[in-house]
Amino acid sequence: MTHATPPNPSPNLNKSSSNSFPFQRILPPFWLFLVMGFLMASVMIFHRGIQIETNLMSLLPSLEQEVLLQKSVESFSEQVSQNLFFLIGHKNEVSARKAALELAETFRQSGYFNYVQSEVNPQTWKAWYDFYFPYRYQIISAEIRNILNQSEAPQALLLRLQQQLFSPLPLYTTQLLSEDPLLLFPSFLQSLPQPPGKLEVIDGMLTVREGEMSYILVNVTLRHDPFNISQQPQVINHITDAIDEIESVSSGTKIWYTGFLRFASAGALRAQKEVTTIGFGSLIGILILMIITFRGFRQIIVGLLPIFVGILAAFTVCSFVFPKLHLLTFVFGASLIGVSIDYAFHYFVKHRLANDSWNAWAGLRAIFPAITMGVITSILGYAGFYLTPFPALQQIAVFSSVGLLGAYGTVVCWFPLFLRKPPNFASPPITLLPAKWFLCFWGKPSHHPAILLGMVLVGVGCVLSLWTVQYDDDIRALEHLSLELKTEDKKIHDLIGGMDVSHFIVVRG
Repeated sequence: MTHATPPNPSPNLNKSSSNSFPFQRILPPFWLFLVMGFLMASVMIFHRGIQIETNLMSLLPSLEQEVLLQKSVESFSEQVSQNLFFLIGHKNEVSARKAALELAETFRQSGYFNYVQSEVNPQTWKAWYDFYFPYRYQIISAEIRNILNQSEAPQALLLRLQQQLFSPLPLYTTQLLSEDPLLLFPSFLQSLPQPPGKLEVIDGMLTVREGEMSYILVNVTLRHDPFNISQQPQVINHITDAIDEIESVSSGTKIWYTGFLRFASAGALRAQKEVTTIGFGSLIGILILMIITFRGFRQIIVGLLPIFVGILAAFTVCSFVFPKLHLLTFVFGASLIGVSIDYAFHYFVKHRLANDSWNAWAGLRAIFPAITMGVITSILGYAGFYLTPFPALQQIAVFSSVGLLGAYGTVVCWFPLFLRKPPNFASPPITLLPAKWFLCFWGKPSHHPAILLGMVLVGVGCVLSLWTVQYDDDIRALEHLSLELKTEDKKIHDLIGGMDVSHFIVVRG
């Protein structure tokens, strides 16, 4: 069915309006030069390596006024995030020890780790002893202090010493007795708080038992940043292969492991999947709408240009402004595809409804105020994000604003060159009919009391809902951890016990 050609919404578009546009000769080459600059800069960025941030803690505001605390947080986070903890379990403790040593040796030869600890180094205890022992007369325990505060302190101290000497379980050696005859240092050791957790040193290895199983702890430190998205797959694959090989060779061996690397890698994969889903979903929806509305592939190809240029410009500028880009920036930035295409749609619609006297630059002049107002209001909206103290929101503000400017500039500078000819179809688009019906339905609401009543009820409901709305600003709501990782992490924490590395104390002095 052929529809009658609708009247031109701008009948004097090519007659009374000027057929020119300010700087129309300069705009296309200027924008080409700018886009080529973005391309060259992006090649340099990819060459040096993209710095992607996946750490959820980086979303928090920086402590600019507390420089010492900020540096302490960064140093603590850097040290803790590079650790990985492995528990190698077997019903036979000897087999568990053997599997732990094999796993540690595999890690040492891989080159991915700076430090691998499978056995307790006796020199660590000796270094600790050599540091504190010279101060044995200054770091006396509360027990010795109470004795010295008594009226008959010498007799009480000698009585305690006699009890220690004749004890069936002595806490001293002959050498210690000659250097510390009052046995003050053993008393200091007994007064120290017991180390948290269930681990104990058995034959030089940290061991914990649960039922029939014996678990050996292996602690490793990564050589690279655990949030380096380019290194994560390699390290994770190496660890997985090493664990699978040992579990297949040693029957009955079970290996658990946890650390920031696992959660960072899982978060990066999830974010990449979301970016891909949102990006491709938006593109598919846009393509379908453009095919139905414009019935041509030229508009599709031209319409992808603002999206490409916008994302390219946003990525390039953000890479120079911020030292690292957070994955959430790309997740939210993927929604730019649906926003930046609006400027192209304005031009496509003006071209689709034009007549044979279509002039490309005059068409741009007709939509220029609307799309300019649109990009200004959008950037003002994103500017509110930049005023917050949250680094990730600031990145999203810059990424979105620059991306919209890139799409807007592409439409203004290049579209009149690509759509010089008038449309090939004389009939209006099929999608225009539902729009006309919708406008007619809402055109005269005064003639429809039910519509007015519905609008009033909706307005009252919106106002009343403000009293019942609950807001959750907990940043942990952004964290979507897999059940498998959380279960394994909890298993290791329950076995080791007391391994809480999320708190620390800063001592000023």
